[in-house]
Formats: sequence, C-alpha cells, structure tokens
Amino acid sequence: MIYGIMLVTENMEKCFYKYGDNTNPRGKNETDFSADEYISIIGKDFIKRINQLNNYCKNKGATLLVAAYPICVGQYAPDRVEYEIFQDQLQKEIDCTVISDYRNYMLDYKYFYGNVLHLNDASASIRTELLVDDLMQWIEKNGCALCDDLEIK
Repeated sequence: MIYGIMLVTENMEKCFYKYGDNTNPRGKNETDFSADEYISIIGKDFIKRINQLNNYCKNKGATLLVAAYPICVGQYAPDRVEYEIFQDQLQKEIDCTVISDYRNYMLDYKYFYGNVLHLNDASASIRTELLVDDLMQWIEKNGCALCDDLEIK
C-alpha cells in the first residue's frame, strides 16, 4: 500500500482541502480490527510495478518518492520490528527513495475506522503533518526546482 498518486479532477476543490486531505466526512471507530491485514506483502509484481513507475517518472523529469501509510498499533497489530523489516526490504527492493520512517506513522486504533486503512478526522491531519515533514526534509536535503519556483519553504 503506497499512497501518493492523486488524480486531479474538476471537482477536486470539493473533495480535498489545500493540503490534499479528503474533506468528505469520515466514519467513527466501530471496527473489530482482529480480522484486518496489517503489513503489505512486497512481492515481485509489486516491485516491478513500482520500478516501472519510477522509470516512467524519471523519463518525464519527475522524482518518485514513497511515503509511509498510516499503521494501526494495538492488540492485533504486528510488533514494530515487523514494520522495520518491511521498510528495510522495501528500501532494498525498489529503485526510488522511501522518505518516511514507517514507525512514525504508527497510530492507535482510535484513529482508524472501517479497517486499518481508513483514518478518521482526528488522524487525517496528523498523517498530513507527518507527510509534509517527510517531504520538507527530503526537499531540504535534495533540493526541488519546482519548490524554488513556487517559493516553498
């Protein structure tokens, strides 16, 4: 599960606020998290698709960055070490940069609804702040011509 590709539509301003969060009302935490899958499997097809997307981006003059997804932490969740192993494997297998420390994206069950992939209103802003911090750190380290043009600091 790697997020980050957003399709721009005519009605985008109705669905997302200026920092990219979905503005549609989110549900309440009414889920039994015991049946959910937690850690993504990094298979050969997944790696191939990400690396193909990275090559496509490079050919278009863009940089593909991978950010962490929100991770449930609680009774049914795998140990933090499992996510460290996942992140290490991901970084070794894909040809683009992972800008997040997955452990920073670990949130209590109270921040999710529906399943382990859906954030509630309280946590959406937390995840956005984490993502912005990761992006800004990468930009400070690597530079960004578009950001310079837009005077993003």
